[in-house]
Formats: sequence, structure tokens, C-alpha cells
Amino acid sequence: MLKERVTNFIIMRPGTAVPAAGDRLYDFTTDVLNIPVGGFGAYTGVANSGNPEAVNPATVTTATAEYLQFIQRRDTSADTTPLNQRDLEESHKIGPNCQIKANGTGASVKNNDVWLLGAPNGTVGAVVVEDETEYIVNSGSRGWRTDLYNGNNTPYKEGRFVTPDYFASTIYTTTVQQRDHLMQHVAYDFNIQSMYDVITLCIDSQATVTPTPQNNVITVAQAAALSAGDNIIIGFTDAGQPIRLTVDADLIQTFTLLAAALPSGTGTEQIIPYARPTADNLAATGRLVAGGQAAGTPDAEVDHLMFLSLDHKRATYDEVSQTKERIEVGFTSGFTISTSIVNAVTPSEGSGYYRDVLEWYRGTQGHRIYPGNKPWQQYFVEYGTELVPNGIYDIFVIDSCDKNFASPGVLSEHPRRTVIAVLNTETAGFAGFTGVANPQKAYVQDTINNWVGSTMWPHTAISI
Repeated sequence: MLKERVTNFIIMRPGTAVPAAGDRLYDFTTDVLNIPVGGFGAYTGVANSGNPEAVNPATVTTATAEYLQFIQRRDTSADTTPLNQRDLEESHKIGPNCQIKANGTGASVKNNDVWLLGAPNGTVGAVVVEDETEYIVNSGSRGWRTDLYNGNNTPYKEGRFVTPDYFASTIYTTTVQQRDHLMQHVAYDFNIQSMYDVITLCIDSQATVTPTPQNNVITVAQAAALSAGDNIIIGFTDAGQPIRLTVDADLIQTFTLLAAALPSGTGTEQIIPYARPTADNLAATGRLVAGGQAAGTPDAEVDHLMFLSLDHKRATYDEVSQTKERIEVGFTSGFTISTSIVNAVTPSEGSGYYRDVLEWYRGTQGHRIYPGNKPWQQYFVEYGTELVPNGIYDIFVIDSCDKNFASPGVLSEHPRRTVIAVLNTETAGFAGFTGVANPQKAYVQDTINNWVGSTMWPHTAISI
């Protein structure tokens, strides 16, 4: 019979001191636990005593500690009936006589999918402009939620524009103007079809425009330096009204990665708000109208289209952690086969997010929920955790087992798993950020590396 792994989940309280090596868990002199509420430590057994002592993370080995056990003193102040009183959160006793696997995953920020179409003027991959030609660009979306909602049908959208007779034009006389005119119109049409899962931004890779409050131009690097809740004007309606993109931590990370992936390597490329040459847009001071028609305004040189995936937002009751959309961008008309199109930034779900850790805890600790219903339902009762809302966590996982003889000559192995979550204090934009590594992380990491590394089981040192 397949045995279910029993998981013990410990979430460290930020800022609590760890015990000194040799400290006993229980102080018989004062008749109290020898760690503060929320306190956490790594312990091992003492001969002829049921009172474990704290190990030294820098020197602990199997020679000095017959087993490891991670113990936390719980904060029981919020516990209510009918919950049983539980003063300690304890891992299993992790012994060296059964295979051990230990690993760590550092906190990482989510980011969205980005595709880039085009290249700088005069280079291989640049968009070739033809007269009276229909240009069509399309995008398909994939992802856990997208596939769930749409079955085998891939949501699809496109942007299109039929170029005028540029040869006969007295307005769009240069290749740069013609390309700018084409690209801004394609972006406009693509976005008005739907903006729920993917949008298009215009990029001037040569950074030819002097940014002013009137033209609303920013660089990709400046977008990466925004704060959550800030806006980027990505375009204007035909009535001259701004179209804004509100950024969150995921989009800021996306722009950070994009800045490094662009040709400059530093994100000096400019995001140009697209605007079709309507009367309202032409009348606006400093507006970078498609093709550079606005009098007294420097021409933009849009040479890339940036396709940016957007998230499906999670409802309170939503237990699905996958929110990232994958997109695939291509073209079916107008663009030549030499046109560059690349997946500049691949999406990531990140790691260690507060809500994901909380749902993981609830999923593995279901036997601790009473009466077993969901948090958004009536009469939900649950032991509290030390999770910090809007925090992001480094995660350590230790797989081990117990060996016993179920009957004479029949060996039984009981798989065990210990999960330890430590607040990451080095990631900006999340609760607890200090810019300095949390010393609790080093405590756990050193303890695991030194003790597991001294066993007979292969172990790659954790470094997060």
C-alpha cells in the first residue's frame, strides 16, 4: 500500500532570536519553555532525557546530533475552541538511517510574458514597409486558466492595418516615418480588439525623443523603477484620451527583465504612446502622432511592437495558484519572413508568495482544520500561522523517513516531509523588506547543510 507522506510545516516568526547552542527546550528551574512565543530552533536528543537541546548550526553533524528536530513555540492567543491546545509546532525527528533529501528555493518575483516584433531601422529583422499592403499580427494565449476556460480552443486576437500609398504621400516621406505610422496603427487596432489578456506597446529602440510632460515618453528602465500602482500611458484614443496601464510588482519585474534583454542591455529604449492622426490628437501639444505629423513635435521612430501578457486575477475563493498567461505572437500578412520576432521575456509564477505558501500550508495541514470547510465559509476554524501578509518567503524542504519493523523480518518505511518557510527580507516591494538577508535563513541553511552533509546520503549544499 502506498503511504502518504506526512508533512510538518513550520513558518518562522520574523525577528525572533534562535536558541544558543546547548539550550534545553524546557527550563526546569523556571518551569517554562526556554524559547519565546514564536521562537524557533533546531534541536537534538540528550541521553537519558526527554528534554532536547539546541544544536550549533555552524558545527552540527551526526557525531554531535543523533537526529534533527525543528521546533517552534506557537502563539496560541488566537486559537479558539474546539481546537485542541498545541503549544509547539514540531517537525519529525530526522534521523540519518533513512534516505534524506534536502533542498531550498529562494523567493522570486513573478513576471509576465513579453514578445518583441521588429528591429532598429536599417538592421536585419527590421519591419519592411510596403505601400497599400495589409499588415496583420496575431497572438494566441495559453495557460492553466486559459486552457481550463477554453478547452482546446486557443484564445486568439489580431491587429491589422492597410498602409496608404506612401510613395504618393507628401507627409510620410521617409522610411522611419512610414514605419512609425504603420506600427502605431497596428498597436492601436490590436488593443481595441481586447485588452483582457495581452496588450501591445510601441517601442523606439533608438530613443530619439526628448521626454516631456506633454509627450508622456518613458524608457523601459524608468518603467522598471516605478512603484506598484503607478501608471504608464501606452496610447491615446481617437478622442485624445489617454490609455493607461497600471503596474504591479509583477509588471515592474517584467520591465526589469526586459531592460536587460533589449539591445541596449540597460533599458534606454523608449515606450512611445501611440496616437492616430485624428483632429484631437493633432491638436494636442507635444503628442507623438503616428508618422510624425504634429507641428513642432520631434518625430518618434517606433520600430518595435512589444506584446505583453496580462494576468488573470485571483478571487478570494480561488485556490488555483497559476495566474500567468503564455502568449505566442506571429504574423499572417504584410510582414516579411525576415521580420524579427522573439520571446524576449518568458513568464514565471515566482516562488514564496504569501498566498501560495498559505494555500500550501492549508493543503498539507488539512487535518488541522475544523470542521473542514473553506476560509470564506461560515464557522471556519483553523490554527493560525506566522505568515506575514504580502510577504515573500524562502522555502526549505527536507524529505526523510522512519524505519520500523511492522512484523518480524518485515521492514516498514514511513515517509516524512518537513517544510520551513523563512521571510525573505531582500526583495523590494514585499512586507518585511530591509535590503539585508534575514539571519534566520542562514540559521536554517547552515543547520541543514552541515548535518545532512555529514550523513551517508548525497547532499548538494543549499545556497539561497
